[in-house]
Amino acid sequence: MDDTELLAAIGRVVVDAAVLGYSIAELVAVTGGLRGEERDKRALAIVKKTGEAMRQFKRLAAKRPDLRWLMEDTNGLLGGRHMVAHAIAQQDAVAEGRAALFVLWRGEETMITTSQARDHARFIREGCRRIQEVIAAETGQDHSR
Repeated sequence: MDDTELLAAIGRVVVDAAVLGYSIAELVAVTGGLRGEERDKRALAIVKKTGEAMRQFKRLAAKRPDLRWLMEDTNGLLGGRHMVAHAIAQQDAVAEGRAALFVLWRGEETMITTSQARDHARFIREGCRRIQEVIAAETGQDHSR
């Protein structure tokens, strides 16, 4: 069974999660009053340290209860990314007539299918959209580039 689609979907999860991490860093910078180039510099500094964007988002959500739901949602999305990216592939499998992987994650075996990976990538993109909407509301403008 050709696993190209599965591997592409897993790659999409990883790439989309990186975009989500940068969006989180932008939100942290914007809520700190930064705009334009200063916002971009601060966001880049945040994402250069592994896990720093979520650490700062958690601190922000502690000060801003209106953002707590978004932080928890985002944390869950990134948790799924960690599972997909860091699980140990044990064997190829077939599910729904497509390639799948049995993986070991935190001591338990589970299976990742192409459709699961695609869905999770879509959920991550939706999470990015929600964060970008909050950034737009914080800045009072359209945040799209």
